[in-house]
Amino acid sequence: MEINFAKCSDVYGILKVQNELLIKNLKAGDKKKNGFLVYSINKEQLLKVLENYENIILCAIEKKKIVGYILSYPLDEWIKIKKYWLERLGIIPSKFKILKKEKLIYLRHIGRDILSKGAGEKLLNFFIKECKKRNFKYIICEILERPIKNETSLNFFVNKFAFQRIGKIKYEDKTTWGVYLYKL
Repeated sequence: MEINFAKCSDVYGILKVQNELLIKNLKAGDKKKNGFLVYSINKEQLLKVLENYENIILCAIEKKKIVGYILSYPLDEWIKIKKYWLERLGIIPSKFKILKKEKLIYLRHIGRDILSKGAGEKLLNFFIKECKKRNFKYIICEILERPIKNETSLNFFVNKFAFQRIGKIKYEDKTTWGVYLYKL
């Protein structure tokens, strides 16, 4: 398996993996076993994200097929997309300073083909190295807690990679997400 920076020609492969992981497309048992994505990104949005060098979009490729991906933005770019994000964020006060002062990257999606073993770990390890090269100080991500807890993602980020929960955010659709930080 190799990890590469995504290109425009990778869009359909990324979207295929994403669609397999969307919660609305999964059976109940698969949600617990494999993790899931709640929100999707469409082709036009993905192409726009690929245009910006500051964003880090990676693909895991096995046998010439995309089996996983990471989609991320510098935090200031994410805040442009979700203008109310900081205001809604319930966060430990000491950690709020980090968001304002340090160079952070927001990890929006990490997805992998359900049958692919190790793609997520390889992607995140490559991503961490790339973030360090670009002088990011922290990675920040959200993991769904309510109405359904994404146990697979919690195990992956917290137990395998030592992300720390620093707060939560609630959205209009009544979902609650834990906000997690990883120091590079």
